[in-house]
Amino acid sequence: MLADRLVLIVTEAGPARDILRVALELSDFQCMEESDTQLAYAVVMAQKPDLILLDSSLAETSDYELVRRLRREPSMALLSIVILSDRYESGGSPPGMEVGADDYILKTMPPRELVSRLKAVLNRVDNYSSANPLFACGLCLNPRTHAVTINECLVPIGPTEYRLLEYFLSHQERVHSRESLLEKVWGGNAYVQLRTVDVHIRRLRKALTVDGHDRFVQTVRGAGYRFSHKHVLRR
Repeated sequence: MLADRLVLIVTEAGPARDILRVALELSDFQCMEESDTQLAYAVVMAQKPDLILLDSSLAETSDYELVRRLRREPSMALLSIVILSDRYESGGSPPGMEVGADDYILKTMPPRELVSRLKAVLNRVDNYSSANPLFACGLCLNPRTHAVTINECLVPIGPTEYRLLEYFLSHQERVHSRESLLEKVWGGNAYVQLRTVDVHIRRLRKALTVDGHDRFVQTVRGAGYRFSHKHVLRR
């Protein structure tokens, strides 16, 4: 139920923020507002929102330190982070994606479309989960607790990387094209570009560097990606 969903809007006070809040509240979201990223971090840790809508133009977030801090917190594993940007990136990584954001939205987007995008991000967390723990060479993903461990050590991981890993572990040894991963993990969201898959693959590998488990997430040239512990070079 959207009425149970709490969104923290982190942007400067003014008409633009008022429009965001009204659009979300009309769609039955609960909203909190903050204009300072340091205070926003404290609010997140205390209130546990479901999603943060973070303005990329805030001076303190020029290097997305708030996103990095939150992604290091195991208790924030299911927190969705969406960057609110005033520019479109035609090349390279979308704003904030490399450091842990789940999506980015242009400030010029109509409020109704923005709300639809946020619902899509939240639905990814809700709808993609299997019932039983998944295992591979000391790696364990537990859907009931949304925890990932390697040799019983907790691994901090963002919600998109979690879903990507869950899909890989459910379909080990198979090669998946980027188009297929978009369809299965992102739900065929037309706004997500193919290069976004590459960004999250890099982030997943970074999360799995414990005991070299990143080597199981493999690039298959000209075809896509696979999770394999059979076709791997030993270190």
